[in-house]
Amino acid sequence: MTEKEILNFETDIQAKSVKWLWYPYIPLGKITIMQGNSGIGKTMLALNIAAALSKGEPLPGDTEPREPINIIYNTAEDGLADTIKPRLLAAGADCNRINNINERVNPVTMTDERLEDSIAETGAKLLILDPIQAYLGAKIDMNKANEIRPIFAQLLRVAEDNECAIVLIGHQGKNQTYSELQSLLGSTDQVAAARSVLTVTKHPNNKTLSLINHTKSSLSARGKSLSFCIDENGKIVWGNFVECEVKVAEEKVTKTDTAKQFLQDILADAAIAQTEIQAMAYEQGISKRTLDKAKADLKIKSYKKDNMWFWRLP
Repeated sequence: MTEKEILNFETDIQAKSVKWLWYPYIPLGKITIMQGNSGIGKTMLALNIAAALSKGEPLPGDTEPREPINIIYNTAEDGLADTIKPRLLAAGADCNRINNINERVNPVTMTDERLEDSIAETGAKLLILDPIQAYLGAKIDMNKANEIRPIFAQLLRVAEDNECAIVLIGHQGKNQTYSELQSLLGSTDQVAAARSVLTVTKHPNNKTLSLINHTKSSLSARGKSLSFCIDENGKIVWGNFVECEVKVAEEKVTKTDTAKQFLQDILADAAIAQTEIQAMAYEQGISKRTLDKAKADLKIKSYKKDNMWFWRLP
């Protein structure tokens, strides 16, 4: 079927209400990001949510009974047989309803036709990709907005056309000078494309608990923060909805702080050409003056190679 070039809001676009997989945290047909530091429990949380949904069990705040749903879960960080399935079993999942797109030969990317084909074939209402960086594609620079935008636009179309919630697991930067919405590694266009962002962090007053903070919500009022812990068997034990919210106060985050975090993240593994750094900084809204100030504060070294200047961390 050929798509129309021009859509008229009166005749071609029908108003409809937002549907939810887990109100108000995960909308159906949209992209949700679940972010947090390494080791905070993001994967365990995602697997336990998947386990509950596979059996139609209630999630915190549910007011209506659920029906079991089919789920697709793909990860680039853990073994399916020795890590993911044992964790699903420990969480009480109905593994017959949880599927994986085989990546042994061809790695999956966000623009891969297999995503939509697999959703259609399984009738999945939840797709989880863990982590974001692994599914962008080998040649995609996660810091460049012009490369990120079309990928997320395509992924959103898949979510909407199939009424499937897509949850992306994301890592935050190492230096927590960003606000929560700025702290996801890579271009801020990732967060802009998501309709909901959940930040997993430690509880400020109880070291045995973690929190889910509803950092961004474009389709409803933000939900309350929710506490949880992971028991000795690897199962999530839900706590209470709480009023406190752990985040870096945005008024304390300076432009130089943001630029310093940006430089530390992109230069963590290798030196990068100065022209490329300046281009990425421009995409992030960082001015040359601020970038140079951050470079000086971090004592970043410059050196010339093949008539090009490179920057590296000291």
